[in-house]
Amino acid sequence: RPQRHALAHEVRRVGGHVLVVGGSVPVGSAADGPPSSAALVHWLEKTFPRAKIERTSLAQSGTDSFFFAAHLERLSHKADLVIVDCLTNDLGILDGDTTAHTMRAVVEKILRAALALPRAPAALLVGILRTVELTTARNFEFQDEVYQPLAEAYDVTLVSYRDAIWPDFATPPPAAIYETRKGSHPTWYIHQLIADAMVYACALVMNDLGDAAEAPPPV
Repeated sequence: RPQRHALAHEVRRVGGHVLVVGGSVPVGSAADGPPSSAALVHWLEKTFPRAKIERTSLAQSGTDSFFFAAHLERLSHKADLVIVDCLTNDLGILDGDTTAHTMRAVVEKILRAALALPRAPAALLVGILRTVELTTARNFEFQDEVYQPLAEAYDVTLVSYRDAIWPDFATPPPAAIYETRKGSHPTWYIHQLIADAMVYACALVMNDLGDAAEAPPPV
């Protein structure tokens, strides 16, 4: 999208504001390290040391897309990049209609509101699964039925644990890298892997702009 290129130019020049919405995963619960969005901001700061990068997290444990769709007034008008990371909780940890059709409509409401903010921000849809033990084939299908169609319809980037790390449900990654102190929350390692995928998405835009030489590898 043109917003992606405009955002890259603006961030390089003066900085930007990253806004995060989601549940306990983007909060970084039980991660023993920074959440993925904080790691992304760290990379942006290293890449553009003269730019001021701000991050605001509206993520709140135990909430799903229904919650944020009912509180769209909380979306900051300063946002240049909006990260939507609700997929794990949208799988049905709360009561209510969580069929794919309903959740796609609810997530779309959030995405449309984010893209309509005054600064015409870019957006990232993030999908992080639960632990290897708790992940089912239905979890894989849910991403295809909810997030993927929206990413294609609105031409926004989808960064997912499944696509980056676990593409084949029948061949899960070693469970040891996903062990946590609290049941379904990913470790700092998984957050770092997702941050690396976010960085890759950003680097693709910078490469289009001829900025690749300025972008250091993920740390």
